[in-house]
Amino acid sequence: MNLSEILSDLSEHKKWVVDTKEGKRADFRRADLHGADLHGANLSGANLSGADLSGADLHDANLIRANLSGANLRWADLRGANLSNANLRWADLTRANLSNANLRWADLTRANLRWANLRWADLHGANLRGAKGIIYFGFDLRGYVLICWLKAGEKWFNAGCRSFPMDKALTHWSSTEYEDSEWGQLYITAIMALSKIADEVLK
Repeated sequence: MNLSEILSDLSEHKKWVVDTKEGKRADFRRADLHGADLHGANLSGANLSGADLSGADLHDANLIRANLSGANLRWADLRGANLSNANLRWADLTRANLSNANLRWADLTRANLRWANLRWADLHGANLRGAKGIIYFGFDLRGYVLICWLKAGEKWFNAGCRSFPMDKALTHWSSTEYEDSEWGQLYITAIMALSKIADEVLK
């Protein structure tokens, strides 16, 4: 979709949100919206199922009750977005930024949250059956590598954190390639090690 079509649909949708007898509900099913600037857009109740929203700017967007089932939201910026009661079943939220997002009562069944940023996100009442992902990695107060994860099945839920001393973390990844490298390369090695540990945690 081109920019003029998107803006036209958003304008009609805004009217529909106010009065369902006016305007038209936005239908972006399977639409190519990757990298789109939808910052602060009112997409409440919009149909975005199967849409490609990878890398899209959706921060502070209104996505209340929006249908995002099966949508590609990899690397999407959803900071502060309101996704309460949204349908995110099977959505790919890999590396999406959901910090401060409202996900109250959202349906995240089998959603991929691998490496998504959920810092300060509100997940009260959200359905996380079958969802999985690393939701944080960094360092604890001792300077150990800290990884927190989420895994959920149909009738079970597992979330937790594990710490590793840096030297132990680095043994998970061969660093011979970086023996004579700068600290920047050592950092890259550490990130690779963290990724490997994270993948092991989610098996």
